[in-house]
Amino acid sequence: MTIVLVVILVLICLLPLAIYLSSILIDHKVRNKFKRVDERAKHSTLRTVNILTALANLLSFSDIRAPVFSEFESYEKLGKEDGIFHSYLGLTGNVVVVDPDAIKTVMLHSTNYPKYPSFFKRSSNLVVIDGDDWKKQRHVINPAFYNVSKFYPTFEEHIDKFIRNAEQQSGPVNVPKNLTNLTVDILGATVLGQDFGAQDSKFNTVIDSYYFTFHNAFRPLYIVLPFLTKLPTKFNEEFYKHLNTFDDFIYGLIQKAHHKYKNGVNDQETLLDLMIKTQHEDSEYKLSDKALRDNAVIFFLAGHETTANTLAFELYRVGRHPEIQQKLYEEIIDVTSGDIKNLTLDLLQRLEYMDAFIKESTRLHPPASLSGRITTQDVTLCGYHIPKGTMVTPSIYSVQHSDVYYGPDVKQFRPERWMGEEAKKIHRFAHIAFSAGPRVCIGNNFSLIEQKLFLTKFLYKFVVKLQPGQVNLEAALDVNIDFAITLLKRE
Repeated sequence: MTIVLVVILVLICLLPLAIYLSSILIDHKVRNKFKRVDERAKHSTLRTVNILTALANLLSFSDIRAPVFSEFESYEKLGKEDGIFHSYLGLTGNVVVVDPDAIKTVMLHSTNYPKYPSFFKRSSNLVVIDGDDWKKQRHVINPAFYNVSKFYPTFEEHIDKFIRNAEQQSGPVNVPKNLTNLTVDILGATVLGQDFGAQDSKFNTVIDSYYFTFHNAFRPLYIVLPFLTKLPTKFNEEFYKHLNTFDDFIYGLIQKAHHKYKNGVNDQETLLDLMIKTQHEDSEYKLSDKALRDNAVIFFLAGHETTANTLAFELYRVGRHPEIQQKLYEEIIDVTSGDIKNLTLDLLQRLEYMDAFIKESTRLHPPASLSGRITTQDVTLCGYHIPKGTMVTPSIYSVQHSDVYYGPDVKQFRPERWMGEEAKKIHRFAHIAFSAGPRVCIGNNFSLIEQKLFLTKFLYKFVVKLQPGQVNLEAALDVNIDFAITLLKRE
């Protein structure tokens, strides 16, 4: 018995050494895969992050997006000379691409670089699928996004309610909470045709289930060890209960939309209605109810979360930079002639400084990360051989924060860099906040109109000031902590 215990103790003691030596062997094998093939490469082989370091970085964060910070640090240490380096996403090797020319190659050639197939296997939405399935879905979904101006009155209705509520608050306004309620109501009305009443503080079990599912769906540990989602734990039981509640709700709306179309009822045109309408009218392309569900959910999720975060950062920025806020206000007055009640989409399109402001905000605070691609053949990127079957991921955060592509003032918030001749000098693929190429975000214009309408109406009505001792959001990815602003009504 004593001998057995000694052996077990010895094995336990040797385990860290064995793991370390294994990581060294893995790194050696990786370096031999990615050799220099032309003069663009600065090293004999692609520089790589140690697998143990990459895993430690991933597991040290509570949110799957947060590791982009360590990704950027790795780029600064290892990949800055080349604009490319090798790391890991979980246990999967991942070539991180930062050089804009290489990003262009990856994003414009979807045949050679389709979506990496191993993540989100259970989903069949437009964001994660590829090939013929993607073309089929895009064919059905595109018409729903052809004319997002149809949603302008809905945007205006809910934004006006937001402003009225802000006027009635005697103290500082809680930015994340209020903007989340705003975007949930807008997406509920435009995507699903539902009045969730989030801005009116209505209790809604469906939205509660959605929030629980969304905030717990992307835990890094579950990405690294997916089998954990199958264990009979209390958390998993609660997670799937909420997921099923939200699923039942969405499938119910899909059946109602089918029924409306079949009975000739056309009293509203939500994105879900338009997708189902296109599906029924097209004899060649049909989507399953699951594909409709997956896309309705991804539009709702992406439109709510990314836009709420983007608007929060924009309010933070105008509060931090009063001179920029004043320029935005002066442009609003100039373009609208002070007549905000008759604000139109055409007038919004003329707000050029606001366009630059939004682009600079999404540069420093990109609303999303890109999913990995996979090489379907041996390729060359930045002068290195990249074998077939390798995950390749363009890094939005790294390219948009790199002084190589933006110069020494890269950390400075300066909308003017996106105007006139200066804007022409920035590589087109150095700003990919909403992706680019054939896979550009289908909801890009939807979000842009929503943002510009909100900022125009809000800044016309209020001067935004940050609270003393305000939390620093300069390097934040999302606004998941409370921060408040003081609003002064303009005379």
